[in-house]
Amino acid sequence: MGNSNAMSQSVVSKRQKSLPLEIPVLLNKDYSSSSPRSPSLSKLKSPKSPLKGFLKISSAQSTPRDSCSLVLFPMCRSGDMFDSQTLKHKTQRIKPVNFIETIQQWTSLTKITPLFNSDEDSLSAKNLNASICCHKNVCIVIKTEDNDLIGCFHQDVILPSKQNVNQKSCSNEFFIFSYNKNFSQKMEMKEKGKNHSITIHKNSETNFVFSVYSAFWILSDGTINIHPALKSVFKIPKNVVDPLIKNSFVKSTKITNLMAFEME
Repeated sequence: MGNSNAMSQSVVSKRQKSLPLEIPVLLNKDYSSSSPRSPSLSKLKSPKSPLKGFLKISSAQSTPRDSCSLVLFPMCRSGDMFDSQTLKHKTQRIKPVNFIETIQQWTSLTKITPLFNSDEDSLSAKNLNASICCHKNVCIVIKTEDNDLIGCFHQDVILPSKQNVNQKSCSNEFFIFSYNKNFSQKMEMKEKGKNHSITIHKNSETNFVFSVYSAFWILSDGTINIHPALKSVFKIPKNVVDPLIKNSFVKSTKITNLMAFEME
């Protein structure tokens, strides 16, 4: 009986070791030798089944989410989440090692679970809403043609939009960010709690996909536009001309991918 248990544990141990650890680094660049080579943003897939730690709507996926009725699913597939030692945030503007370590520093959260990937689902308000509403600690990441990353982090539960009405969602802990090969920048609002953080557009919306208050908005044609009031609402160093995207205040920018994931 003891030998049988030992053999069973050995098989499980080997099986666990053989499972790949999916580290969703969003820029397919060279990093330090201590970090493993990781897939690009487009290769990170959204989960097809419930995972541990997911707060999921109990209603059908095909219907609009009008309430945050949450069900906790206990099952987990090994390798679907990335976990590492908690990193403490020291500075806002830093030379990046990789995107995942940077966002972990800013949030003090280490587990990452994909919710939405525009490479798999069409870019629309309805599809994005169905993936992020009623989740908390949600990070939205947009990749541009120049491989720059910009996005936002929303700590509190994202409220779903009601039928034919946009929903303004607020969070006590909220920030936007930019990340590229040269530097990373975290930007918080000057007056926390005074304004809403994001807008969840109604499911019937065909033009707008996602909007951040006084920061940027994303359209279904695959472009992102930067709000002209960005510098007046967010804490941005005076010497920074283009805090998110170069020349973004005068023209829209083409994006290649939009991704959302939940952190814990």
